[in-house]
Amino acid sequence: MIVESVTTVEILSSSQSEVKEFQIKQQPDAQVKMELAIALGVQVVKKQARARAARVKEVRARFDAGTYRQDSMAIAQKMLEIE
Repeated sequence: MIVESVTTVEILSSSQSEVKEFQIKQQPDAQVKMELAIALGVQVVKKQARARAARVKEVRARFDAGTYRQDSMAIAQKMLEIE
């Protein structure tokens, strides 16, 4: 993803009576790109944390209500996949 910023620059003409406006597209330097990447990463982590918290809350409620059941075959299969 390339993010560009547009800077408006006003330049006086040689007669000093007329102001000309130019727009210059600038690509962010490495520091800005890094800061943007970090900000995006922080947003992703926060979103995942909220989703995980919601899932934990759901499982805890089912556990407390006595309706949470474990699929032992699925758990065993996942354990075998890890190796």
